[in-house]
Amino acid sequence: MNSVCDNAHQHLLDAFERDQRAQEMLVFNGQQFLRKSNRFSLLEYLCRAIAGQQLSTKAASTIWGRVKTQHEASNLPFKLFLQRIDFDELRGCGLSNAKTKTITGLAQADSQGKLSARKLKTFNREELINHLCQFWGVGQWTAEMCAIGYFKMTDIWSEGDVGLKNAINALYAGDSKRVDKAVSISSPFRSYWSLHLWSALDNGFFKAQS
Repeated sequence: MNSVCDNAHQHLLDAFERDQRAQEMLVFNGQQFLRKSNRFSLLEYLCRAIAGQQLSTKAASTIWGRVKTQHEASNLPFKLFLQRIDFDELRGCGLSNAKTKTITGLAQADSQGKLSARKLKTFNREELINHLCQFWGVGQWTAEMCAIGYFKMTDIWSEGDVGLKNAINALYAGDSKRVDKAVSISSPFRSYWSLHLWSALDNGFFKAQS
């Protein structure tokens, strides 16, 4: 059992006790989890996020698959692969010029010790997001997704995430006061509230309730 996930789930059930539709969503989704293990280095996690920005899941997967094919063929650790690959060759995987510039910049930052996950784990939410946003091409949304997905921070709410906007507006029919209240009372587990809203979009909750 994951005590943090258990506490988060109970907090949300209690916080939305008088909100019937939110309660229905929480039950429909079931308990959500922020998994503690990471399959990728911080550098690779960020590069994958950058590569997939503003693309469909299929298109992002195709482009990143080409990058990984090049990486695997190099027989190098990912960080060294990025340091050595030619800009135009990386661009040829289907990345835009801006995304290629961002990814090569992140590789340089990593080589300078500026993407040490061990060090960044000691940062609070604001410090982490501000640190990541200093890198060219890394915006607020990417930093917030990294805070949730890689660093497993429990209290992140991404105002700019389109999925969250769509889900919470569907839940409250665009009532801004109820939206603001929901975001407020879900703290200090807003990341878990976000997971529920994303899940509700993916699992058909809103269609089932319409």
